[in-house]
Amino acid sequence: MGSCSTSIQSTYTKLASALPEHYLNGCYMGLMRYTDHHSAVMPDGNIFYPIMHKRLVFAHEREVRAVIWRGDAGAGKEKQVLESPVGLEIPVRLDGLIDQVVVSPLAEPWFAEIVSKTCAMYDLTAAVIQSELLKPPYI
Repeated sequence: MGSCSTSIQSTYTKLASALPEHYLNGCYMGLMRYTDHHSAVMPDGNIFYPIMHKRLVFAHEREVRAVIWRGDAGAGKEKQVLESPVGLEIPVRLDGLIDQVVVSPLAEPWFAEIVSKTCAMYDLTAAVIQSELLKPPYI
């Protein structure tokens, strides 16, 4: 049985350029940091620490993340964070953002075909490729 997963490849600059200008005030971008959650200590007073850190097993992703902070400083901040949506739908032009779409090396060929058709349906011209992760190295 295959794996039906994909990832996208882009750059920090393309992500920053793809965000609508009115979101840039309050937008924080950075490279994810990968840490051993069993031995690392999460510092107090930094709300971005858990958002910008992932487990070491994901280090191969080299992820860039954009976080839009809609809270304001002062009283009621904790309440506002709890009532905020889990995510925001931000309109971006995907064709200028995505370099390529990578399909899991475990995916069946039909899945890569569906991903390609879906990209075409949304006018995304980025290449859809199957990961070569499981391909044997040359000798």
